[in-house]
Amino acid sequence: MDDAFGTSGGLRHKRKLKKGKPGEEIPASLGVRLGYVADVERPPPEGVRSTRRTKRIPTSVQIRIDGKWHRVAADISAGGALILYGQPIEGRQVEISLELADRSARWDVTGTILRREKRGRRYAHHIRFDVAAQVAGLNLAIQEALMAGKKRLETT
Repeated sequence: MDDAFGTSGGLRHKRKLKKGKPGEEIPASLGVRLGYVADVERPPPEGVRSTRRTKRIPTSVQIRIDGKWHRVAADISAGGALILYGQPIEGRQVEISLELADRSARWDVTGTILRREKRGRRYAHHIRFDVAAQVAGLNLAIQEALMAGKKRLETT
C-alpha cells in the first residue's frame, strides 16, 4: 500500500518558479518567501472596511542602492510601496524607478522607509512616497490593470 503523502503517493507540489538557468527551479511558495514573487493583496474580512486610500498591486521596480540599480519584487500603490530585498536597505531614503511594459508611462520617485521587517530570507521595506506629484497617473494605471483582471502591473 502506498503512503498518500510519500514520494510514491499522489500529493506532490509541482508548481515551480523558473529562476534562470535550467535546473534552478524553486517552489512557487518559496519564491514568495524569498521575495522573487510579491504577495497578492488579500481583501479584508467580510464586514470590515479597508483603511487603504489606494489599491496596491504586485509588480517589479528598480531601486537604487549604492549607486547601482536593482530589480526587485514589490507591491505598489499611489501612496507607497512594499519592497522585498535580500538585505536591509541602509538609510531612510530610497530612489525608485517604475516604467510600464508598454512604455506608456514612467515614474521616478523618492520615498521614505517607514519600517523594515524580516520575511523569510528577504527584508520587507515599507515605503511612503515623498512627493505625490511624482506619482501622478500611477493610481489610474493600477486601477486600469485591476479592472482588466490583471494580477500584476507589468513593468520593464
